[in-house]
Amino acid sequence: MNVRVRPWYSSSSLRNKLLLWLVLVHVLAAIGVAWFTYTSYDRLIVTFKDDQMQTLADSYASNENVPVLKPGDKHGIYSRGAFIVQIWSAKGELLATSWPSLDVGLQPEQGLHTVQLGPEDHEMWRVYSTGPVTDGGRFSVQVIQNGGFVRALVERRALQSAAPIALLLPLSLVVLWLVVWTSSRKLRSVALDVAAKDERSLSELSVSHVPDEIAPLVEAFNSLLGRLRQAFAAQRRFVQDAAHELRTPIAALGLQLDNMRAEVPGERAAEHYTQLKGGVTRAQHLIEQLLRMSH
Repeated sequence: MNVRVRPWYSSSSLRNKLLLWLVLVHVLAAIGVAWFTYTSYDRLIVTFKDDQMQTLADSYASNENVPVLKPGDKHGIYSRGAFIVQIWSAKGELLATSWPSLDVGLQPEQGLHTVQLGPEDHEMWRVYSTGPVTDGGRFSVQVIQNGGFVRALVERRALQSAAPIALLLPLSLVVLWLVVWTSSRKLRSVALDVAAKDERSLSELSVSHVPDEIAPLVEAFNSLLGRLRQAFAAQRRFVQDAAHELRTPIAALGLQLDNMRAEVPGERAAEHYTQLKGGVTRAQHLIEQLLRMSH
C-alpha cells in the first residue's frame, strides 16, 4: 500500500495554512503598529515642534531692538528642520529674515498656522506668529518650519517602530516551518506504520511520539485494530470448530462406504460407490484446507 504525499504547495496543507495565517497576522500587526506609532508621533512631534516655535518667537519678541538673524541654508531647512525667523514691523514691513527666498507673509492673527505654497509636501510650512502689533516701536515675530520635514520625521519614526515586526516575520516563518515539518515527519511515520498493517499484523500503533492533537485519532485507530483482531479470532475459531466437527462424521462416512462396497456386489453399486467416494474425498480435502487456514 502506497502513502500518497501531497505537494508542498497544496492548498489543503496544514503547514501552508499556518504559514499563511502567520504572515497575515504579522503584516496586520506591522500595519497596526506603524499606524498607531504614526498617529502618536504625529501628535507628539508636531506639538513639540509647535512649542519650540512658540518659545523661540516669544524670545525674539521680548527684545527691544530688532535682532540680527543668522542666515539659514536650504539643506538645514529641508533636511534638518531648521527654523526660519522673520521680523515684521508694526506697518507690516519685513525688517529681517533668516531666509529671504521664502515667500510667506505676515499672518493676520497670533498663533499657529499652516501655509501651503504648492501641492508638494515640501511646499507646506508650519508658522507661529506673535501677531501684528499696534505699537510703532515694537515688532512681531514669525517662526517657520518646513511641514514636509515634520511629516517625513513622523513617517520615519513610525517605520522604525514597525521594522522589528517585519524583521521578526522571517524568523517566525522559519521556526514555524521547522515545528510543522517535525510534526509532519511524525505523522508520516504513523502513516507508514498504518500502511504496513495487514491481516497478519494487527498490533497497536505507538502513541508515545505522536502530537497530542493526533493522539485521539491514533487511539481510535488502535481501537479499530482491536475490534478487527477480535473479529478475525472469532472467525478463526468458527472455522476451526466447524472443521473439527465435520472431520469425524465425514471420516466415518468414508469407512461406511468402504464397508458397503465390500458387501454389495454389482456394477451398478460400484458406479454409485465411486461417485459417493469422490464426494467424501473432496469434503475431507476441504476440511483439511479449513484447518490449515485456521492455523
